[in-house]
Amino acid sequence: MTEAFIFVLIILSMKKLLPLLTLIVVLLFVVTSSKAFAGAFSLSSIGALSTAGKVYSHWWYTVANPVLTGTATAASEVIITVDGTANTVTADSNGTWSFGSTLVDGDHTIVITSGGETLSFTLTIGSNVPENIATMSGSAVPTTGTVELTLALGLLAAGSIYAGFRLNLLRLS
Repeated sequence: MTEAFIFVLIILSMKKLLPLLTLIVVLLFVVTSSKAFAGAFSLSSIGALSTAGKVYSHWWYTVANPVLTGTATAASEVIITVDGTANTVTADSNGTWSFGSTLVDGDHTIVITSGGETLSFTLTIGSNVPENIATMSGSAVPTTGTVELTLALGLLAAGSIYAGFRLNLLRLS
């Protein structure tokens, strides 16, 4: 789909037709592609613990064998490496994936990879959750993976492209 947008931009710029239409095409590309750039790959939960889209280097969970669940591109391969052992699952048609672990008490290194993106963290299983972590409010930390910055940068780029086409058309007139 990206190639089609680039092709349309090239044709429009070569023919010097409707720079406003070029801007619309660029904006459509930014809007339709921003969803993919804004966190399509994530860890949603560790057992009953919702990660709420947050990314930390260390998670604690009190029950053995938690199921890890998350989202990725539909039908994509997700590799979950636990303490050096790789396991592969496939995201369903909605992009949801899950992995049933066999983790027992202690610290475990988790690396989750899909589509060139990687999440890695230490997962501590057991009842020795630090007191300051056990009492932390979910609203005390920001949510990650927002669309606004991608969209804002795309709009800025589109505005620059539009201005450049207008300048080129004025020089050719």
